[in-house]
Amino acid sequence: MLKQCGNLGDRFGIFDVYGGGDKLDEAGWAKSRELFADSNLWYGAAYYPFLKAALSLHVADNHDGVYGANVTVRYPASSRAVTEVELTTLEKENPALFSFIRSRLDMNYVVLPPSAAVAGIYVATDNNRGVWKAPANVSLNAVIEPAVKVDSEEQEGMNIDALGGKSINAIRLFTGKGTMVWGARTLAGNDLDWRYIPVRRFFNMVEESVKKSSEWVVFEPNDANTWTKVRAMIENYLTQK
Repeated sequence: MLKQCGNLGDRFGIFDVYGGGDKLDEAGWAKSRELFADSNLWYGAAYYPFLKAALSLHVADNHDGVYGANVTVRYPASSRAVTEVELTTLEKENPALFSFIRSRLDMNYVVLPPSAAVAGIYVATDNNRGVWKAPANVSLNAVIEPAVKVDSEEQEGMNIDALGGKSINAIRLFTGKGTMVWGARTLAGNDLDWRYIPVRRFFNMVEESVKKSSEWVVFEPNDANTWTKVRAMIENYLTQK
């Protein structure tokens, strides 16, 4: 993906971190960073950790609207015995226990990689502010909390990797604010020019826009009149934007 983004120059990659559902130790971080190529790093950004979404795991039905059809549960009937029964049977025989088990099943939330949610943040930020605004300091909807809690000290190590130079953006939980994207660095954490997402994406937008809008110039005379028109067109675009 990074190679394609670099070759085409008109797109930006959003990546999940390998093992992002777990708390990574030093070896885990090293393995995760190794999976990213060492070139075109400024054309992508990675996010950690995974997210506990406000979506509970689906309990199958038989397509007739019967909750838990063909779903078997096991629970301790006594200190020595374990009972195994289908949910539909349990609903008839022990409604109270059925309701309890159903409520517990509904508490098993789906843990998802963050890239899709982060892509939504990019779109919302572009629409509300513009591509030059960092897609960060924004809360995520339909998310209960990050799968792993990241503190300020851990984030410092994610921001700048002394060995590989590959930055990872943190997603953190803040009291009163919810779960927020709390980083805006490209994977090229040590690059002086392209370490920040809005800088790289802004240049992508300008380069692509100018390229497409100046296609008419290809077969025009290479004279002062043509250059004046091109310069005025580009200056007007940059000024209006």
